[in-house]
Amino acid sequence: MKQLNKSSKFSLLVIIIMLSARFAQAQQPGLDAYAYFNSGVTYQKKSYHYKAILEFTKAIKIVPSYATAYYYRGNLYTYKGRYDKAISDYSKAIKIDPSYALPTTIVALPIF
Repeated sequence: MKQLNKSSKFSLLVIIIMLSARFAQAQQPGLDAYAYFNSGVTYQKKSYHYKAILEFTKAIKIVPSYATAYYYRGNLYTYKGRYDKAISDYSKAIKIDPSYALPTTIVALPIF
């Protein structure tokens, strides 16, 4: 009976290890996308706009629902005067996360 118990424990351990490996593998694409996004932010801060756009694009290819990457890439397209692409990226960001549609600042206009 002890042999069966050890065998069962070993089988359970193998199953747990296999499931853990699958979970880690499933989480990897998100981590890769996050790394590309951070790389894009770094390039953007250094004014390497083309490289930043490429990094944000890589992040989006890995995680197509990465609203923040669309938003940041949209900002760069706006800066570069590519308004068609900027509008497309902003629209995708808003569709994924409607909070991107909210204004970041509210300007009070004077009443005459």
